[in-house]
Amino acid sequence: MALELFDFVNGLFALIYVVISFIVGIRITFNYFKHKRREFILMGLAWIGLSEPWWPSAISFILVLSTGKGLPFELYVIIGNVAIPASFLVWMVAFTDFFFKKQQKQVLIITIIFGIIFEIIFFYLLFTDPTLIGELSGPIDIEYRHFPLGFLIAILLIILIMGLIFAVVSIMSDNPEVKLQGKFLLIAFISFTIGGFFDAIHTLNIIGLLIIRILMISSAIEWYMGFLLPNCVKKRLIKEE
Repeated sequence: MALELFDFVNGLFALIYVVISFIVGIRITFNYFKHKRREFILMGLAWIGLSEPWWPSAISFILVLSTGKGLPFELYVIIGNVAIPASFLVWMVAFTDFFFKKQQKQVLIITIIFGIIFEIIFFYLLFTDPTLIGELSGPIDIEYRHFPLGFLIAILLIILIMGLIFAVVSIMSDNPEVKLQGKFLLIAFISFTIGGFFDAIHTLNIIGLLIIRILMISSAIEWYMGFLLPNCVKKRLIKEE
């Protein structure tokens, strides 16, 4: 199957974003062994998990190029959705380790219930009327319906709010390095939310797609800077400030 230009760009940039997200997540996770702090594991795994909606696009792109066919609908939506509640739970564990520690148990219980409800509805629709989940839009992409789309947007907004709290507190620190990391995290959360939202609503032309995917890729790099600030960046930017 020959890919149209839009589908090729869509798949290529989804693959680039997913690969970079995995690299960033793994590098952050492996810093646990250096610092012995579990937030590195949590934040690394959370970032990998939050890239899950783009996994099936990346996989379909590779499959179309190698076999001529993308993922079937059922496998596409399972790969792109089934682990999102778990990834969101990891994010909530990490966030409540820093903030609302006393309320952590209650917050995590609500998050788990939220995730279980999503999984039940998702698989019920998948086995009874999958058209209510969405439909494939070409060999690479999908157009989600109200239920999964609303769920994804709700998670994006929750992560944005909590991410802004995390970033602003860091920016208010007296430590110049922590302050700089907070600025990178602030940009990362905003970039990820804007990119994820406009990617989800699926009304992009090829120029819009390129802009949004570049924004998503930049969010992964900014996330990396927010947790593992390279010395060369640290020395240059802190000196300039």
